[in-house]
Amino acid sequence: MINGNRVRQARELVRLTQTELATEIGTAQSTIAHIEGGLFQPSRQLVEAIAARLGFPFSFFEKGDPPNFPLGSLLFRSHKTASASEKLEAHRFGQLGFEMFSVMSKHVRNKITLRLPQIIDEPGDYISAAQLTRDALGLSPEVPIPNLVKVVEQSGAILLMLPIQFEHCDAYSLWVNAPSSNPTYETKKPLIALSNDVPGDRLRLSLAHELGHLVMHQSIKGTSSEIEDEAYKFASELLLPETAMRQQLTKPVTLSDLSVLKPVWGVSIQALIQRAYDLGFVTERQRTYLYKQVNTYAWKFDEPITIPSEKPRALRQMAEIVYGNPINYQRLAHDLDMHPHLVKRMMDAYATREEYSTRSVKRFDEVNKLFIMEERAPKKL
Repeated sequence: MINGNRVRQARELVRLTQTELATEIGTAQSTIAHIEGGLFQPSRQLVEAIAARLGFPFSFFEKGDPPNFPLGSLLFRSHKTASASEKLEAHRFGQLGFEMFSVMSKHVRNKITLRLPQIIDEPGDYISAAQLTRDALGLSPEVPIPNLVKVVEQSGAILLMLPIQFEHCDAYSLWVNAPSSNPTYETKKPLIALSNDVPGDRLRLSLAHELGHLVMHQSIKGTSSEIEDEAYKFASELLLPETAMRQQLTKPVTLSDLSVLKPVWGVSIQALIQRAYDLGFVTERQRTYLYKQVNTYAWKFDEPITIPSEKPRALRQMAEIVYGNPINYQRLAHDLDMHPHLVKRMMDAYATREEYSTRSVKRFDEVNKLFIMEERAPKKL
Protein backbone atom coordinates (compact mmCIF):
# COMPACT_ATOMS: atom_id res chain seq x y z
CA MET A 1 0.00 0.00 0.00
CA ILE A 2 1.39 3.41 -0.99
CA ASN A 3 1.69 6.04 1.74
CA GLY A 4 0.72 9.45 0.40
CA ASN A 5 2.66 11.23 3.14
CA ARG A 6 5.85 9.68 1.78
CA VAL A 7 5.03 10.91 -1.72
CA ARG A 8 4.58 14.42 -0.38
CA GLN A 9 7.79 14.20 1.67
CA ALA A 10 9.84 13.13 -1.36
CA ARG A 11 8.22 15.73 -3.61
CA GLU A 12 8.99 18.58 -1.21
CA LEU A 13 12.58 17.36 -0.92
CA VAL A 14 13.11 18.16 -4.60
CA ARG A 15 11.06 21.40 -4.54
CA LEU A 16 8.36 20.28 -6.93
CA THR A 17 4.75 21.38 -6.73
CA GLN A 18 1.99 18.86 -7.31
CA THR A 19 1.37 20.40 -10.72
CA GLU A 20 5.04 20.22 -11.72
CA LEU A 21 5.34 16.58 -10.67
CA ALA A 22 2.10 15.66 -12.45
CA THR A 23 3.23 17.36 -15.66
CA GLU A 24 6.61 15.65 -15.66
CA ILE A 25 5.19 12.13 -15.24
CA GLY A 26 2.16 12.67 -17.48
CA THR A 27 -0.74 12.69 -15.06
CA ALA A 28 -3.13 15.22 -13.53
CA GLN A 29 -2.43 17.44 -10.52
CA SER A 30 -5.58 16.14 -8.88
CA THR A 31 -4.19 12.61 -9.09
CA ILE A 32 -1.09 13.61 -7.13
CA ALA A 33 -3.26 15.48 -4.62
CA HIS A 34 -5.47 12.42 -4.12
CA ILE A 35 -2.44 10.14 -3.69
CA GLU A 36 -0.88 12.42 -1.09
CA GLY A 37 -4.21 12.78 0.69
CA GLY A 38 -4.65 9.01 0.91
CA LEU A 39 -7.75 9.12 -1.29
CA PHE A 40 -6.36 7.13 -4.19
CA GLN A 41 -4.09 4.10 -4.50
CA PRO A 42 -2.06 4.45 -7.73
CA SER A 43 -0.95 1.67 -10.04
CA ARG A 44 2.54 0.25 -9.70
CA GLN A 45 3.45 1.86 -13.02
CA LEU A 46 2.47 5.31 -11.75
CA VAL A 47 4.35 4.85 -8.48
CA GLU A 48 7.45 3.74 -10.38
CA ALA A 49 7.22 6.92 -12.46
CA ILE A 50 6.89 8.99 -9.26
CA ALA A 51 9.80 7.13 -7.65
CA ALA A 52 12.04 7.62 -10.68
CA ARG A 53 11.37 11.36 -10.80
CA LEU A 54 11.73 11.93 -7.05
CA GLY A 55 14.84 9.76 -6.63
CA PHE A 56 13.59 7.17 -4.14
CA PRO A 57 13.10 3.41 -4.45
CA PHE A 58 9.58 1.98 -4.67
CA SER A 59 9.86 0.60 -1.11
CA PHE A 60 10.23 4.12 0.32
CA PHE A 61 6.62 4.89 -0.57
CA GLU A 62 5.38 1.73 1.16
CA LYS A 63 6.79 2.79 4.55
CA GLY A 64 4.75 4.15 7.42
CA ASP A 65 4.43 7.87 8.06
CA PRO A 66 7.58 10.01 8.45
CA PRO A 67 8.51 10.80 12.08
CA ASN A 68 6.78 13.71 13.76
CA PHE A 69 9.05 16.66 13.04
CA PRO A 70 7.65 20.13 13.89
CA LEU A 71 8.70 23.22 11.96
CA GLY A 72 10.25 24.74 15.08
CA SER A 73 12.09 28.00 14.47
CA LEU A 74 11.34 27.74 10.75
CA LEU A 75 8.03 29.32 11.68
CA PHE A 76 9.77 32.64 12.15
CA ARG A 77 13.37 32.07 10.97
CA SER A 78 14.12 33.90 7.70
CA HIS A 79 10.41 34.27 7.06
CA LYS A 80 11.00 37.51 5.16
CA THR A 81 13.55 36.09 2.70
CA ALA A 82 13.29 32.31 2.45
CA SER A 83 10.80 31.01 -0.07
CA ALA A 84 8.17 28.49 0.96
CA SER A 85 9.83 25.81 -1.19
CA GLU A 86 13.23 26.44 0.41
CA LYS A 87 11.80 26.13 3.92
CA LEU A 88 9.92 22.96 2.95
CA GLU A 89 13.06 21.41 1.50
CA ALA A 90 15.13 22.33 4.55
CA HIS A 91 12.43 20.92 6.82
CA ARG A 92 12.15 17.67 4.85
CA PHE A 93 15.91 17.09 4.77
CA GLY A 94 15.99 17.60 8.51
CA GLN A 95 13.13 15.14 8.90
CA LEU A 96 14.99 12.60 6.76
CA GLY A 97 18.16 13.07 8.80
CA PHE A 98 16.21 12.64 12.02
CA GLU A 99 14.70 9.41 10.68
CA MET A 100 18.23 8.14 9.98
CA PHE A 101 19.16 9.07 13.54
CA SER A 102 16.10 7.27 14.92
CA VAL A 103 16.78 4.08 12.93
CA MET A 104 20.40 3.86 14.08
CA SER A 105 19.53 4.80 17.68
CA LYS A 106 17.91 1.38 17.99
CA HIS A 107 21.37 -0.17 17.70
CA VAL A 108 23.51 2.39 19.57
CA ARG A 109 23.01 3.37 23.19
CA ASN A 110 23.27 7.09 23.84
CA LYS A 111 24.72 7.73 27.30
CA ILE A 112 24.98 11.52 27.00
CA THR A 113 22.90 13.41 29.55
CA LEU A 114 21.15 16.52 28.30
CA ARG A 115 22.83 19.60 29.79
CA LEU A 116 21.12 22.36 27.84
CA PRO A 117 19.14 24.67 30.15
CA GLN A 118 15.53 25.61 29.50
CA ILE A 119 14.41 29.02 30.73
CA ILE A 120 10.69 29.57 31.08
CA ASP A 121 10.14 32.19 33.79
CA GLU A 122 12.36 35.04 32.54
CA PRO A 123 11.66 35.72 28.87
CA GLY A 124 13.90 38.32 27.22
CA ASP A 125 16.80 38.06 29.70
CA TYR A 126 19.26 36.93 27.04
CA ILE A 127 22.37 37.90 29.07
CA SER A 128 21.51 35.63 31.99
CA ALA A 129 20.37 32.92 29.55
CA ALA A 130 23.70 32.99 27.68
CA GLN A 131 25.69 32.97 30.92
CA LEU A 132 23.64 30.08 32.27
CA THR A 133 24.15 28.19 29.01
CA ARG A 134 27.92 28.65 29.14
CA ASP A 135 27.92 27.34 32.71
CA ALA A 136 25.73 24.34 31.81
CA LEU A 137 28.03 23.49 28.90
CA GLY A 138 31.07 23.59 31.15
CA LEU A 139 32.55 26.72 29.59
CA SER A 140 34.43 29.50 31.30
CA PRO A 141 32.36 32.70 31.27
CA GLU A 142 35.00 34.82 29.50
CA VAL A 143 36.90 32.63 27.01
CA PRO A 144 36.34 31.87 23.31
CA ILE A 145 34.52 28.66 22.39
CA PRO A 146 36.97 26.77 20.14
CA ASN A 147 34.47 24.32 18.64
CA LEU A 148 30.87 25.25 19.27
CA VAL A 149 29.46 22.35 17.26
CA LYS A 150 31.38 19.84 19.36
CA VAL A 151 30.36 21.49 22.64
CA VAL A 152 26.68 21.54 21.68
CA GLU A 153 26.71 17.96 20.41
CA GLN A 154 28.34 16.77 23.63
CA SER A 155 25.64 18.56 25.62
CA GLY A 156 23.08 16.01 24.43
CA ALA A 157 21.54 17.99 21.57
CA ILE A 158 21.01 16.37 18.18
CA LEU A 159 22.90 18.19 15.42
CA LEU A 160 21.96 17.40 11.85
CA MET A 161 23.90 18.57 8.82
CA LEU A 162 21.69 19.24 5.81
CA PRO A 163 23.40 17.98 2.61
CA ILE A 164 23.07 21.26 0.69
CA GLN A 165 23.47 24.97 1.35
CA PHE A 166 20.27 26.94 1.75
CA GLU A 167 20.62 30.52 0.63
CA HIS A 168 18.28 32.03 3.20
CA CYS A 169 18.22 29.40 5.94
CA ASP A 170 21.56 28.65 7.62
CA ALA A 171 19.95 26.74 10.51
CA TYR A 172 16.76 26.00 12.39
CA SER A 173 15.88 24.30 15.67
CA LEU A 174 13.11 22.37 17.36
CA TRP A 175 12.33 19.94 20.15
CA VAL A 176 11.66 16.37 19.00
CA ASN A 177 10.50 13.09 20.52
CA ALA A 178 13.66 11.02 20.18
CA PRO A 179 14.32 7.34 20.94
CA SER A 180 15.84 6.76 24.37
CA SER A 181 17.92 3.97 25.89
CA ASN A 182 14.63 2.50 27.10
CA PRO A 183 12.83 1.31 23.94
CA THR A 184 9.41 1.58 25.60
CA TYR A 185 9.33 5.38 25.60
CA GLU A 186 10.72 8.47 23.90
CA THR A 187 12.35 11.54 25.38
CA LYS A 188 12.15 15.19 24.37
CA LYS A 189 15.44 16.37 22.90
CA PRO A 190 16.69 19.60 21.32
CA LEU A 191 17.62 19.36 17.64
CA ILE A 192 19.43 21.83 15.40
CA ALA A 193 19.69 21.43 11.63
CA LEU A 194 22.62 23.20 9.95
CA SER A 195 23.00 24.14 6.30
CA ASN A 196 26.06 22.68 4.57
CA ASP A 197 28.96 24.65 3.04
CA VAL A 198 28.33 27.74 5.17
CA PRO A 199 31.38 29.82 6.20
CA GLY A 200 32.54 28.89 9.68
CA ASP A 201 31.94 32.28 11.27
CA ARG A 202 28.39 32.45 9.91
CA LEU A 203 27.63 28.87 10.94
CA ARG A 204 28.78 29.51 14.51
CA LEU A 205 26.58 32.59 14.81
CA SER A 206 23.59 30.71 13.35
CA LEU A 207 24.15 27.78 15.72
CA ALA A 208 24.38 30.12 18.72
CA HIS A 209 21.22 31.85 17.50
CA GLU A 210 19.33 28.54 17.43
CA LEU A 211 20.62 27.70 20.89
CA GLY A 212 18.97 30.90 22.00
CA HIS A 213 15.63 29.69 20.66
CA LEU A 214 15.99 26.32 22.38
CA VAL A 215 17.02 27.80 25.70
CA MET A 216 14.70 30.82 25.88
CA HIS A 217 11.68 30.12 23.69
CA GLN A 218 9.95 27.12 25.18
CA SER A 219 6.79 29.11 24.77
CA ILE A 220 6.36 31.83 22.18
CA LYS A 221 5.90 35.27 23.73
CA GLY A 222 6.14 38.32 21.50
CA THR A 223 6.33 38.89 17.78
CA SER A 224 8.57 36.98 15.38
CA SER A 225 10.93 39.96 15.08
CA GLU A 226 11.17 40.28 18.87
CA ILE A 227 11.92 36.57 19.24
CA GLU A 228 14.57 36.71 16.52
CA ASP A 229 16.16 39.78 18.12
CA GLU A 230 16.36 37.99 21.49
CA ALA A 231 18.02 34.98 19.85
CA TYR A 232 20.59 37.16 18.06
CA LYS A 233 21.43 39.00 21.27
CA PHE A 234 21.77 35.66 23.07
CA ALA A 235 24.17 34.51 20.33
CA SER A 236 26.28 37.65 20.69
CA GLU A 237 26.54 37.25 24.45
CA LEU A 238 27.30 33.53 24.16
CA LEU A 239 30.07 33.92 21.57
CA LEU A 240 31.33 37.38 22.60
CA PRO A 241 30.73 37.76 26.37
CA GLU A 242 30.40 41.37 27.43
CA THR A 243 33.00 41.15 30.20
CA ALA A 244 35.64 39.78 27.83
CA MET A 245 34.78 42.20 25.03
CA ARG A 246 35.11 45.21 27.32
CA GLN A 247 38.66 44.05 28.03
CA GLN A 248 39.58 43.38 24.41
CA LEU A 249 37.91 46.23 22.53
CA THR A 250 39.60 49.60 22.57
CA LYS A 251 38.75 53.00 21.12
CA PRO A 252 39.00 53.96 18.35
CA VAL A 253 37.78 50.66 16.89
CA THR A 254 39.41 49.83 13.54
CA LEU A 255 39.10 46.96 11.10
CA SER A 256 42.69 45.99 11.94
CA ASP A 257 41.73 45.58 15.60
CA LEU A 258 38.70 43.50 14.74
CA SER A 259 40.66 41.33 12.30
CA VAL A 260 42.87 40.25 15.21
CA LEU A 261 39.83 39.29 17.28
CA LYS A 262 38.06 37.42 14.47
CA PRO A 263 40.12 34.16 14.48
CA VAL A 264 40.29 34.21 18.28
CA TRP A 265 36.52 34.36 18.82
CA GLY A 266 35.45 32.64 15.58
CA VAL A 267 33.01 35.30 14.41
CA SER A 268 32.97 37.66 11.44
CA ILE A 269 34.41 41.16 11.44
CA GLN A 270 30.89 42.40 10.74
CA ALA A 271 29.56 40.63 13.85
CA LEU A 272 32.35 42.25 15.87
CA ILE A 273 31.39 45.68 14.50
CA GLN A 274 27.83 45.13 15.68
CA ARG A 275 29.03 43.90 19.06
CA ALA A 276 31.24 46.98 19.46
CA TYR A 277 28.19 49.13 18.70
CA ASP A 278 25.96 47.25 21.15
CA LEU A 279 28.53 47.75 23.92
CA GLY A 280 28.98 51.45 23.18
CA PHE A 281 32.50 51.34 21.73
CA VAL A 282 31.33 52.94 18.48
CA THR A 283 28.51 55.31 17.69
CA GLU A 284 25.90 54.65 15.04
CA ARG A 285 27.81 56.93 12.65
CA GLN A 286 31.06 55.09 13.33
CA ARG A 287 29.37 51.73 12.83
CA THR A 288 28.08 52.92 9.45
CA TYR A 289 31.58 54.05 8.51
CA LEU A 290 33.08 50.66 9.43
CA TYR A 291 30.44 48.84 7.38
CA LYS A 292 31.23 51.16 4.44
CA GLN A 293 34.87 50.13 4.75
CA VAL A 294 33.82 46.49 4.67
CA ASN A 295 31.88 47.13 1.47
CA THR A 296 34.74 49.12 -0.06
CA TYR A 297 37.10 46.19 0.41
CA ALA A 298 34.42 43.76 -0.89
CA TRP A 299 34.37 41.86 2.40
CA LYS A 300 30.62 41.65 2.87
CA PHE A 301 30.54 38.07 1.58
CA ASP A 302 34.26 37.29 1.50
CA GLU A 303 36.17 38.51 4.53
CA PRO A 304 39.99 38.18 4.52
CA ILE A 305 40.30 35.65 7.34
CA THR A 306 38.55 32.31 6.98
CA ILE A 307 37.08 30.44 9.92
CA PRO A 308 36.90 26.69 9.17
CA SER A 309 33.39 25.25 9.16
CA GLU A 310 32.61 22.95 12.04
CA LYS A 311 30.72 19.73 11.37
CA PRO A 312 28.71 17.49 13.70
CA ARG A 313 29.95 13.96 14.18
CA ALA A 314 27.37 11.85 16.04
CA LEU A 315 25.24 10.61 13.12
CA ARG A 316 28.24 9.46 11.10
CA GLN A 317 29.76 7.87 14.19
CA MET A 318 26.56 5.91 14.73
CA ALA A 319 26.65 4.74 11.11
CA GLU A 320 30.28 3.63 11.51
CA ILE A 321 29.39 1.65 14.64
CA VAL A 322 26.41 -0.09 13.02
CA TYR A 323 27.55 -0.37 9.39
CA GLY A 324 31.34 -0.42 9.67
CA ASN A 325 34.13 1.99 8.86
CA PRO A 326 34.18 2.60 5.94
CA ILE A 327 30.39 2.67 6.03
CA ASN A 328 28.56 -0.02 4.07
CA TYR A 329 26.20 2.31 2.24
CA GLN A 330 24.34 -0.52 0.52
CA ARG A 331 23.24 -1.98 3.87
CA LEU A 332 22.45 1.42 5.36
CA ALA A 333 20.43 2.46 2.30
CA HIS A 334 18.52 -0.83 2.39
CA ASP A 335 17.51 -0.31 6.02
CA LEU A 336 16.38 3.25 5.22
CA ASP A 337 14.63 2.39 1.93
CA MET A 338 16.75 4.99 0.18
CA HIS A 339 19.24 4.95 -2.68
CA PRO A 340 22.89 4.55 -1.59
CA HIS A 341 24.02 7.70 -3.41
CA LEU A 342 21.60 9.87 -1.40
CA VAL A 343 22.60 8.23 1.88
CA LYS A 344 26.28 8.80 1.12
CA ARG A 345 25.60 12.39 0.10
CA MET A 346 23.88 13.03 3.42
CA MET A 347 26.57 11.25 5.44
CA ASP A 348 29.43 13.07 3.72
CA ALA A 349 28.21 16.31 5.30
CA TYR A 350 29.28 14.99 8.74
CA ALA A 351 32.76 15.03 10.23
CA THR A 352 35.09 12.08 10.15
CA ARG A 353 36.94 11.22 13.35
CA GLU A 354 39.97 13.17 12.17
CA GLU A 355 37.96 16.26 11.21
CA TYR A 356 36.12 16.27 14.51
CA SER A 357 39.24 16.10 16.65
CA THR A 358 41.07 19.00 15.04
CA ARG A 359 40.23 22.59 14.30
CA SER A 360 42.65 25.09 12.83
CA VAL A 361 42.23 28.66 11.67
CA LYS A 362 43.57 29.34 8.17
CA ARG A 363 44.30 32.82 6.99
CA PHE A 364 44.07 33.97 3.39
CA ASP A 365 47.37 35.11 1.89
CA GLU A 366 45.91 38.56 1.43
CA VAL A 367 45.25 39.07 5.15
CA ASN A 368 48.29 41.35 5.31
CA LYS A 369 46.53 43.65 2.85
CA LEU A 370 44.06 44.38 5.63
CA PHE A 371 46.68 46.19 7.65
CA ILE A 372 48.03 48.06 4.63
CA MET A 373 44.56 49.30 3.67
CA GLU A 374 43.75 50.19 7.25
CA GLU A 375 46.81 52.41 7.45
CA ARG A 376 45.47 54.41 4.53
CA ALA A 377 42.09 54.85 6.20
CA PRO A 378 41.45 57.47 8.89
CA LYS A 379 42.21 56.10 12.34
CA LYS A 380 39.70 58.27 14.15
CA LEU A 381 36.04 58.48 13.19
